[in-house]
Amino acid sequence: MELLRIFYVCAEFVPLAKSGGLGDVTAGLTRYLAGVGHDVVTLLPRYGVIAAPAKTGSPVAGPGTVKYAGANLAYSIYKQETESDLGRVYVVDCPELFGDEIYASGEREAHRFLLLCRAALELCRALHWSPDIMHCHDWHTALIPAMLRNAARTESLWTNTSTVLTIHNIGYQGVFPARVLRDAGLGDLLSLTDPEDLARDEVNLLKTGIMHADALTTVSPTHAAEIRTPEFGMGLEDLLHRRGHRLQGILNGVDYSLWNPETDPTIEAHYSAGSLGNKARNKTALV
Repeated sequence: MELLRIFYVCAEFVPLAKSGGLGDVTAGLTRYLAGVGHDVVTLLPRYGVIAAPAKTGSPVAGPGTVKYAGANLAYSIYKQETESDLGRVYVVDCPELFGDEIYASGEREAHRFLLLCRAALELCRALHWSPDIMHCHDWHTALIPAMLRNAARTESLWTNTSTVLTIHNIGYQGVFPARVLRDAGLGDLLSLTDPEDLARDEVNLLKTGIMHADALTTVSPTHAAEIRTPEFGMGLEDLLHRRGHRLQGILNGVDYSLWNPETDPTIEAHYSAGSLGNKARNKTALV
């Protein structure tokens, strides 16, 4: 087996930040891949809800500044202490943008995750680490494939990097006024967004990622077919149909090191395939 350098960039990552299933998926994948020997790095924002120590020692990258609402906000990237089997985990520290809940709203939300995308490239540069695969998740990190396409024109660091974009929830696409890219200093990427959106002075970040990612995945083979139809494609079905040769559905799994009914300490009675009778005790305990 060829061992790879794999970079996960995501909005959620268990045990640091979890709103839904995304955090479980990203952590479960990194744990498995690191466990079989791949060099795995993960980057996420340092939200205020992260209870673990936020940073240790000096920043790995930064401090830098990002413009938001007429102000220059300072940010840095730190190594995050977490379970050793998760590979290397880093956080982007910018209290003015990330210092509250995992998700916000409005244009501030755009600037939060544009900073995360920008920080992903900066971390690789600071580590002198060239990933073989940059794995992006949902609209929050979907601009990265376009950013890498742009950066690869002048930087050899990205020569052998391929991008994967996983669509967990196609209903959230990151649609914002086009000025958010200009205001964030990323106006050079507007030419890589959809021209019809741009004519309306909008950008759709998930759409941009779908346009430029080397590979696209979603949560099951059935869903990969569904999102290419008007009923489930949420306006992206034509683009996904055109890029269907890049799209693959991979059924979401379960991390049985955490979700194992034979050992789970939070349930009333343990059970297995050979002792399903105990399962009824758990249902009774919930009443």
